[in-house]
Amino acid sequence: MRFRNVVSTVLALACSESMAAPAPGDYLLGAWSDGRQALTAMRTGAVLDTPCIEVSFAAIRLDDSLAFHVSGSVTTAVGLVTVRPGDAWFLAGRLVGDRLIVGTDTLVPGHVWQRVCNA
Repeated sequence: MRFRNVVSTVLALACSESMAAPAPGDYLLGAWSDGRQALTAMRTGAVLDTPCIEVSFAAIRLDDSLAFHVSGSVTTAVGLVTVRPGDAWFLAGRLVGDRLIVGTDTLVPGHVWQRVCNA
């Protein structure tokens, strides 16, 4: 019986920690999009997808104001774009509730977009 209580306590703590609101120093975790771009962030790294460009980043940590400034590398560039694979890409944003503000764009949770590149 004592073992069952310990296991239940550990599981409850693990579940509550993963569902807790992000705090300064936490990794940005989740997926957001706005119809033109999508950002997927995991503990292992992040990927920004736009119709003609894909950019990879290291894992993103949130600062004291739940903001971030990161640099990554273009991994895919097709069509009439001015970047090439290997080029640096800088990304700044801030988590506000469940929304992600990137530049002047507001991304909402989930992937609600279709990749269409007019190459």
